[in-house]
Amino acid sequence: MKTTIKGFKLLGLAALVVCWFPAQASLIGQNVDLALISVATPSSTPVFIAEDTLTNPLTVTVVEGVVEGAGFMDGFMNVDIEDDVLGVLFPGGVVVNGDAMSLNDALGLGPQTFIGLLFANLSWGIDNPGTLVGFENLQTNIAGFTNSNVLFDPTNIAFNIVDLVINPGSFVIVDLVVEHNSQVIPEPAMYALFLFGLMALRVSRKRVN
Repeated sequence: MKTTIKGFKLLGLAALVVCWFPAQASLIGQNVDLALISVATPSSTPVFIAEDTLTNPLTVTVVEGVVEGAGFMDGFMNVDIEDDVLGVLFPGGVVVNGDAMSLNDALGLGPQTFIGLLFANLSWGIDNPGTLVGFENLQTNIAGFTNSNVLFDPTNIAFNIVDLVINPGSFVIVDLVVEHNSQVIPEPAMYALFLFGLMALRVSRKRVN
């Protein structure tokens, strides 16, 4: 009898521990929108590059160990999303007539404020939703790509490669910093609102400096 009571106490304690420390939410199994976008000025409407001929934006379901955006934009990039890591690889780079160059130069877009990859509507599930509060451990071999080229808000993150030469094999990888709160479910932000707000913030910071 004492053994049975002790067993119930242990089960009760284990239940309390599980309730006190909820399971960490994950991007695995969630849908994420991928989009290759250009923005001429902070007040410009984002343009989906090649949207008339290729699938852009593209909605993918995050699967552990799978490159969700393999061959995204007709093979221009491979996009991988894991539990708390995002990465993009440019296998062939941006090469025209044997010369590596920036994407905006290759497309003849002229001066741009932003051009790059947007991961939109990040969601960590409804049981223990998450809010993106930052990133860390930036890894890249793109010259000139720094922390300031990574833009984010609570549910979106983007890599800005404007004016940067993209050689074959160029890549960017970041670890996500997520704050979990079971009481708050972040609402998906519109692409235009997201980019406009971030670009305006960048411009205002530059003016202050």
